[in-house]
Amino acid sequence: MKTHLTQLLASAAKTIAPDVADLTIVLERPKSADHGDFATNLAMILAKPLKQNPRVIATQ
Repeated sequence: MKTHLTQLLASAAKTIAPDVADLTIVLERPKSADHGDFATNLAMILAKPLKQNPRVIATQ
């Protein structure tokens, strides 16, 4: 399941930022269940190339 989710995230990232070459996406379970089922660094990876705030990217 984790591999499938990572592939889906990579596909979505390529759709919104096709020029980003290095997508080392980390998908993990947060320490606190209050923070959801999974956490990822994708918004941080895309923030600089898209020149947007990571919080804005994360909510899209």
